[in-house]
Amino acid sequence: MSRTAGACTKERSQHPGFLYAGWAGSFLVLTIVYFILLFSPWSELDNFQRQDYSLEIYDRNGILLKVTSLEEGLRRVYRNLDDIPDVVERIFISAEDSRFYFHPGVDPLAVVRAFYQNTSAGRIVSGASTISMQLARIVSGRGKGYGGKIREIFDALRLESRLSKQQILELWLNNIPFSFQTSGVGAASFKFLGRELSFMDTESSLLLAVVPRSPAVLSPLRNREAAIAAAAGLGLRLGFDEISVNLGKVLDESGILYWPDKASHFSLFTEDQIGQGQRTGRINTTLDSYLNAIMKDRINYYLSFSAESRIKNGAGIIIDNIRGEILAYIGSANFQDIENSGQIDGVQILNQPGSTLKPFLYAMAIEEGFRPNSVLPDIPQQLGGPEAYLPMNFDRSFHGPVLLRVALASSMNVPAVYMINRLGVLNFADYLVSLGFDSIRRQREYVGTGLALGNAEVSLMELTRAFSIFPGGGLFLPVTPFLNSLSTGSSDNTAYKREGGISNEVMKPYTAGIIRNILTDNNSRFPGFGADSIMDTGFEAMFKTGTSNQFQNIWALGATPEYTVGIWMGDFAGNTVIGRTGSSLPAAIVTEMLELIHVPGSVFGPIPDSKPVRLCSLSGLLPNKYTPSTYLEFIPVNEIPEVSDWHILNPDDGSENKAILTIYPEEYRSWLVVKNRSGVTSTGNGITEIVYPADNSVFFIDPAVPLSDQVLKIESAGFSGEITSVYINGLKTADINNGRYYFQLKKGKWEIEFRSSEGVDSIEITVK
Repeated sequence: MSRTAGACTKERSQHPGFLYAGWAGSFLVLTIVYFILLFSPWSELDNFQRQDYSLEIYDRNGILLKVTSLEEGLRRVYRNLDDIPDVVERIFISAEDSRFYFHPGVDPLAVVRAFYQNTSAGRIVSGASTISMQLARIVSGRGKGYGGKIREIFDALRLESRLSKQQILELWLNNIPFSFQTSGVGAASFKFLGRELSFMDTESSLLLAVVPRSPAVLSPLRNREAAIAAAAGLGLRLGFDEISVNLGKVLDESGILYWPDKASHFSLFTEDQIGQGQRTGRINTTLDSYLNAIMKDRINYYLSFSAESRIKNGAGIIIDNIRGEILAYIGSANFQDIENSGQIDGVQILNQPGSTLKPFLYAMAIEEGFRPNSVLPDIPQQLGGPEAYLPMNFDRSFHGPVLLRVALASSMNVPAVYMINRLGVLNFADYLVSLGFDSIRRQREYVGTGLALGNAEVSLMELTRAFSIFPGGGLFLPVTPFLNSLSTGSSDNTAYKREGGISNEVMKPYTAGIIRNILTDNNSRFPGFGADSIMDTGFEAMFKTGTSNQFQNIWALGATPEYTVGIWMGDFAGNTVIGRTGSSLPAAIVTEMLELIHVPGSVFGPIPDSKPVRLCSLSGLLPNKYTPSTYLEFIPVNEIPEVSDWHILNPDDGSENKAILTIYPEEYRSWLVVKNRSGVTSTGNGITEIVYPADNSVFFIDPAVPLSDQVLKIESAGFSGEITSVYINGLKTADINNGRYYFQLKKGKWEIEFRSSEGVDSIEITVK
């Protein structure tokens, strides 16, 4: 009975149908296991694959500027497998999992060996961990004991079902924990050997491969000899003989073992430009480290002998006018200088720009119909209708009628305030916004006529970028820190070019050309800066300087056809500069940088849509036969100026060679009285008359200027040198003999009366 049953059982086991069922069942089980491995939820892996890696910021020549840190200072650099040297890949695989490509995530031979070793030792001395198991532990962590090992095996199998061997290897190499706030071979090569991963060879790879086993013991940073011994042992095991001497040489030749930070503010700006997009990979920037270092050196050089003037910091930027690339970017003299707020970025913060806004004011004027030969009044005047503003030039003098060309080149204040009143304050504010001054957008409702003199706040970045519009022919070009796209991206963002792409015309070519021409004109600059101006270079360059009204900020801008340089100097704390140095220091830096980078022989070229015309130097009109001096001007091709009537023969001159008289417009009468006054003769009919200011004028006290400096000059046209008594609100205040009285501004309504034997005149003014 039993024999027959046994025979039947044997027959069934050998029947083909029974074998097929067994195979089908096994296949079904394996399929179920595979799909469990493949589709079981694994949020840790999803999150792991989306984790951030450090950004590697390089300059345009491949010099590493910075490797950004992640949480708690960790550096984790990502390298595609194709970018990891074969020798690194081969040695790390051989050291950790020589049969990596031949097992499904768990190595049975290693498991057997580990079981024998652990049983013999009575404790766990080998974990049989494959690369897949190590990566699984990095992804999900690891529990204790055999339960943790079982989960690690399960997760390793899950990895193998979801990722290719190459993907697993790439993730593992980029996430191997090395301690010392370092993960992955890309970061470890910098940290432990001071070299780029692409320069790794056999010896350096061996030194790096032993560190993860015991970072505290085998790190070259901690224990040189132990690291060499362990690397030599690994080398022998892998078949490399007599390698110990070379290992020591590798460590002797290691680079600087700290994370570079060669352009701190620029790197932070670059990170900010990336925003919330791609945060991983290599960034090739436009910065020229060599040029950047020189500009920083020049800033610190001029700061070294200006500390007593409270000039304690400086910032600068250089822009390529063709591509919009940032070539140099210094946010402060010393990023680590806590005492002087070195971590503030002087390229980005807002400060009052002073006269550096004037080129844009006159550009708007030319767009609105003014011309470089337009005559502007540089005389004491009330401006703005009933609300008067009392501008003064830097030299505290008035020049009468001046050409727009001279007013801009010499940076005169009075014509600038006159001009903004003609154009409209809000109109000018909107024009600045159109040129890229986004900061003005937030201030436009609060600025007054002082905007012409730079009483708003802008950044050095905005100012330099807008200044580059002039050499750029009127085209606005956004600046970029990116030389190439991120290594993980696909687009090349070097396509920023003025001749196409995203640049757009914000200024007529004639306007940009004439402003550019004015700011290169040393002759027109003479009244404001003299004959020995530092801006008088041996090559063609345009310049503009500026000083804020309390001298906290001194600026200089300069440009050649190819490059624009902007420099700010001052004190981040807002302290007034002592000595009122003007803008000579930043102007010197701008000049030196342009001397270094200018293209020899390069010139701006002709002014578009213009023709050269010789005009009267005083009236800006076509000369008549009595015009004593002329100059060459560039006016639009379709315009013809009028003939000047400012010069005539003196009809009262009875001589044969009659003298030439200059006839000024009526508005310059009071200025001429003061200009020609000697103090001993009377003008006109001898009747005392207050010619400035006009009756019922309103003046405003400027809170940004010391009250003691806010004085109103009252002028009389009729005087004979005898005593004139001054009465303020009916009370005698002073006796004068030169027709001038200086009234200290005080809030209120004031009646000002001049009394003399020649007559009496009075005016009323209001001070707010």
